[in-house]
Amino acid sequence: MKKRIFAALFAGNLLFFFFYAGLAWALTYFKITPYGRFVAEFFKGRTREGATEYIQANKALFDSMLMDAARFANIVLTPLAGFVMGLLVGAVLSADRKKALIWSVIAALPAALLFVVKSGGEITNIAYLPLFLGATALGGVLGSLALNRGKKESI
Repeated sequence: MKKRIFAALFAGNLLFFFFYAGLAWALTYFKITPYGRFVAEFFKGRTREGATEYIQANKALFDSMLMDAARFANIVLTPLAGFVMGLLVGAVLSADRKKALIWSVIAALPAALLFVVKSGGEITNIAYLPLFLGATALGGVLGSLALNRGKKESI
């Protein structure tokens, strides 16, 4: 079981970061959502110096779009990636729903730590952390349920 737990944690975190990056890339490519429009406007196709110059020239627009993009990432992108990570962890640990729930939240802790560090300690930004952990836990339970339809077990 220890190897299975390690595999679930490792695969879950890999999936989280690659899914998040792929989703962010797609949103930027299609310029949809506040996040995609923000990244496309200020960073797509620019060098670091070019982006810095453009940001300084359009500081008010940058600040307003950054706030919307960060809120979208905190409310939608991060919890969605956490949910997908939870699905995988729950599927790998599908024999026991309780373990799937607990280990999916534990698998989310490295990303949660990045979430807290990224927030800069601001309580308004940390408030999104329970949403992320809840979505991950829900994914863990649903991933376990999906592969255990016939078995009866209570949480």
